Amino acid sequence: MPRVERHIEIVSDESGSEGENLYEASSRVFTHASVNIDTEAAAMMMSDLQRRAHAKSVEFKSKQLLRPTNQDLIRLLLDSNGPLAGHANVHLTDKQYFLTGKMIDLLVEEYVHSKGGNLYRDGSARRMAWTLFREGPRALGNERWELLLSTFNSMTRIKQSNGQKASVQDFYNVVDEVRLTSKRRKVEEILDLVWKSRSQAEDFQRQLEDEEFIIPNLDPVVPGAVQTARTWHERTNRPIQLVHDQQSVFTPTRVQAIISQVNRVDSSLGIRLEALPLVGISQVDSTNDPRVQVADLLAGIGRTVALAALARKPHPSASLLRPFVDSFSIWGDETTWLELTGHRLGE
Repeated sequence: MPRVERHIEIVSDESGSEGENLYEASSRVFTHASVNIDTEAAAMMMSDLQRRAHAKSVEFKSKQLLRPTNQDLIRLLLDSNGPLAGHANVHLTDKQYFLTGKMIDLLVEEYVHSKGGNLYRDGSARRMAWTLFREGPRALGNERWELLLSTFNSMTRIKQSNGQKASVQDFYNVVDEVRLTSKRRKVEEILDLVWKSRSQAEDFQRQLEDEEFIIPNLDPVVPGAVQTARTWHERTNRPIQLVHDQQSVFTPTRVQAIISQVNRVDSSLGIRLEALPLVGISQVDSTNDPRVQVADLLAGIGRTVALAALARKPHPSASLLRPFVDSFSIWGDETTWLELTGHRLGE
């Protein structure tokens, strides 16, 4: 009888979550941090940090840890010989690059696939997203580029709290307006493919009508959680049970849909996507689980360091964070990725 590997619990929390509001988000960076430690070790870690910081609050949060006077505590937490070395991971998402990539995934790739092509097989989809993200603002001008991204974001959201949700017609009016103004040929070629993908956009809008069953395409917490599970599975070769701070996107129906999707070996795109043995995603109150509190500290540090990098103001904790950054983070800026990881994108 084949041996069934017992799953391990990976505990996670996020920072910078604003759902599917990506372009107008108050924070450009979303982080999903995770730890593989037991409850006792986490409790001791939190107690020690709180004592050293002279914190009086019931729950010691990342905002307190990130005060300039606590830089030594961050160093203690992230030290190469510290308590989290080899036991933590930080997945970063640049929301603007994520949104640009979704324009390729949801529209261009689907259009090319309908014509018998495959942008995923040789990495063309990723290279196209990088090109559009890096060259789009200069090719179109900042005002047109911002209009393109903001309208796409509005069209593809399940809901929009403020203002009227953009229609397919609204978005393609913008595409038609900007595509012929491009000053760079590669951007013009990509936008021509976007222009041809209108039927794919209309199909996607019809899918959005079922809000309960659909997995939100634009909420970075979903790919963040899935990549977190995949990273830990690859490190441990064990099935993964994610324990997450309370998050509204993880309804029971959606969790089952996510598990079903990632547990399936998918070769429909002409590439073999390995199944991920994700057992479940459970939610807890952070005040009752010190492991989540540690993940919260790490998520806050990660987002602060990444935002500083994008602002071209390197954070003193940048080098300490490097060993924890997930190599499959959703990032499109070459310069800041080198600063955050010490590697070039795609390495």
